[in-house]
Amino acid sequence: PSRRPTLQGFRQMAETKSEANKFGESVGKAAEKTAEATKSGLGKLQELGSDGVAKVKESGYFDNFSEFNGELVRPFKQVEELTLTKVKDEVVATLKLQPKEPEHGFNIWNVLSFYFGVLESLLGLAFGLGLLSLLWNLLLGYFIAYTLFWGMLCKKTKKIMFWSMVLLVTYVVLCAVEVVLSFTLISSLIMYLLKLLSALLMAINGYVLYKNHTSMPLLDP
Repeated sequence: PSRRPTLQGFRQMAETKSEANKFGESVGKAAEKTAEATKSGLGKLQELGSDGVAKVKESGYFDNFSEFNGELVRPFKQVEELTLTKVKDEVVATLKLQPKEPEHGFNIWNVLSFYFGVLESLLGLAFGLGLLSLLWNLLLGYFIAYTLFWGMLCKKTKKIMFWSMVLLVTYVVLCAVEVVLSFTLISSLIMYLLKLLSALLMAINGYVLYKNHTSMPLLDP
């Protein structure tokens, strides 16, 4: 036989419903607080992002793109005569930490390092290796090359040059990793070896530039 709900049963149902409502209200309040905190956090991130972009712009980071693009088009415009003998002599002098013209050397090896990476990516596309290498060497490669050009040859403050050298050392390490990972394809191996050599010679020229700069106290800190 069916049982009729007792008074105690109704009370239990009412209490369960009340507890469910309280739980729902708690969840709703927690969701509102989470939404408010997220909105506040996003607002702060947006402010930090805007402040960061403003500070980068104020530092003059965006002022030398046309000059850098000109160096990409004509990297050897300041070289009077380009022969294998002169290139060999410059490489040997650089490896001895005695580059003849460290600014010109830094600029040329920076440009060559960028181009060797792009050429490797184009060869990789020809062999069906996909677009990831091209994005790495073209987009990120351009950003790194410009940042190093701006920090070491345009801005020339001790602090900016120091962090540029940190970026450059990291870049050399990444180039070495690329060499290790490219042994399966001879064309990639050759291009990455040339890129690593260019990055290493650029780093030596950069070290000489930084050393010369820090020894001149009248320049900007």
